[in-house]
Amino acid sequence: MKKIFLSFIFLGLLCGVSSADVVYTATAGASAGIGLIKISSSSDITTSGLQYSNAGAGSIVAPYWENNTSNGNGTSKLILITPVDSTDTTISGDQAYIFSPSNLNTPENSAPIILTGTYGTPIISGTSPGAYLYLASNSAIREYATANFTLRNIYTVASSDSLPNPEVKGLMVDSRVHALIQRPTGSGDVIMHFDGQLKASSSTATNTTTGSQAMCSVSSGTAVAHNKGVQILSGSTSSDAVVTSDPVIAICRDTSSGFYYIEKGSSNFSLKHYKDKDNTTTIFNDVSVDTNRVQLMQADNNLLAVVIAGEIRFYNMANNSDAHVKTFSLSSLGGSAVSIAAATTSGNNGSSGGSGCQLGLRSEELGGLMLLALALFAVNKKKVIKL
Repeated sequence: MKKIFLSFIFLGLLCGVSSADVVYTATAGASAGIGLIKISSSSDITTSGLQYSNAGAGSIVAPYWENNTSNGNGTSKLILITPVDSTDTTISGDQAYIFSPSNLNTPENSAPIILTGTYGTPIISGTSPGAYLYLASNSAIREYATANFTLRNIYTVASSDSLPNPEVKGLMVDSRVHALIQRPTGSGDVIMHFDGQLKASSSTATNTTTGSQAMCSVSSGTAVAHNKGVQILSGSTSSDAVVTSDPVIAICRDTSSGFYYIEKGSSNFSLKHYKDKDNTTTIFNDVSVDTNRVQLMQADNNLLAVVIAGEIRFYNMANNSDAHVKTFSLSSLGGSAVSIAAATTSGNNGSSGGSGCQLGLRSEELGGLMLLALALFAVNKKKVIKL
């Protein structure tokens, strides 16, 4: 069975979502699990380690809204996805288990859900409330019904450029679906905005800076992280909020009008806070690039959660203090941290909105091969969007 070498791997894990707790996945050897970090206050943060540990290595977790009723009501859920890393097209995609945020010990489904057509850790975004879950990998966006996870539509972004094909780098879902698309050759990057069911006929595009890596919503518009800084898009205008010599690979809005971002230098990662055009501070700049994944997420109680070097760190965003509050090491987490997500047992969807705080990349693979093209399963409603 031929292995796929994963390159850039992103998660559409959303910031801007207030939640009492944070769930995470951690990998230990060939297996992984899901655990809970309890947030009682900005200074009272605890974890009891992994509560379920039978997942495959590299598994990620994301919240979504399960709409399984005729009147639009539903339930907040968590989806734990294990990537399938084979080019064997008889294997029908990544595997998933569903958890209630109130019970991480046992999944609700005894047999894994097969996410037809999605291979490798995908970008994930849900609707609030809504009946669909959107996953993106490579140049394709797929829409699944959350009642039964049947694949409803496949939308492939095509390009007139020479290979490699465009790659979806970010997803945000509100009343529309927004996809950040990196085009490796000369046509420039874009954010595609889809109405309805992602039909090409009802889509529009906003041009972005070449080398786009991630996006999130901010008070003044949409912030796009790219290889040379951060661009702010607002209506038909754009401006450079941050100019760097190194790639910005993760971004998350703060509690005011600014944002946090992670810059990847030649030998280290830096976490920085852009407060306004005259005020950017460095929170840390000493984490080696030889690490696993990085991710930013806004948590409850004005906390910023950071996955870095296999750890999960928390910083206080209140009054722009950015004070370090807590670090959970690999030993306390039960393995090397892979992903984090908001967890809620309330009536609101934990994946609501679309601020798009995201990123889960394996930095040891930055110099590796691009994700190999896989055969897509044909569906009746497949659309190709020509950029």
